[in-house]
Amino acid sequence: MTGKYHDPDEGNRRYQRTMAQALVAGLGRDAAFEVCANNGWEGVVKALLPPHCRSRDIPASRRTSSIVSKASG
Repeated sequence: MTGKYHDPDEGNRRYQRTMAQALVAGLGRDAAFEVCANNGWEGVVKALLPPHCRSRDIPASRRTSSIVSKASG
């Protein structure tokens, strides 16, 4: 053990950022949001959003399904 504290959430956020980048590269931004909404991947949605739009907790009224429906509607 190195004596350093490793935040387990950081590894998950890194994975979500990588997933978001891969989705955008392969599908485009709009389709990436749709895939995330269909799969309930709120962490990946946060990674797709610009930094100033991210928050720790997404209220139920703003979760992925409402984000995509507003974007596509």
